[in-house]
Amino acid sequence: MTAAPAPNADSPYNAPVFAFDPNLKLPYTVEWNAALEQSFGAQQTLTLNYVASAGRRLLTQHFYEPQDLGNVNFSGGSGLYITTGAASSDYSALQVKFDRKLSHGLQFLASYTWAHAIDGATNNFTTLSWSVPTPTMPFAITSRQR
Repeated sequence: MTAAPAPNADSPYNAPVFAFDPNLKLPYTVEWNAALEQSFGAQQTLTLNYVASAGRRLLTQHFYEPQDLGNVNFSGGSGLYITTGAASSDYSALQVKFDRKLSHGLQFLASYTWAHAIDGATNNFTTLSWSVPTPTMPFAITSRQR
């Protein structure tokens, strides 16, 4: 039976490093809506709704290959994963509903929704990054910062 190898801190490092942005702030979502309803007689109603939300500082993960940045202490395939609050999301929708009461307890209802959603990190995977600083990642790693 072979024993487990002794811990070793010598390079090349064979395991990835996971880190968080030192300036990471909590993500948040803001939601708002407005509605207008107009009746046309006693039997008909038209309703307009606007619904929206915005997510800010959403978490996303960036991957860096340290050997591409001049750091040869890491073996190929292992690298640096940094979690940042660089993602955002936006959603807006217009909802239209027309309701008419018919005879004998019947009702006519027609509705339509137009919606649009966009975000900066739609997947559950890591975003590949390079060493170029951006407004959302001002501490980007360069070969001078090891």
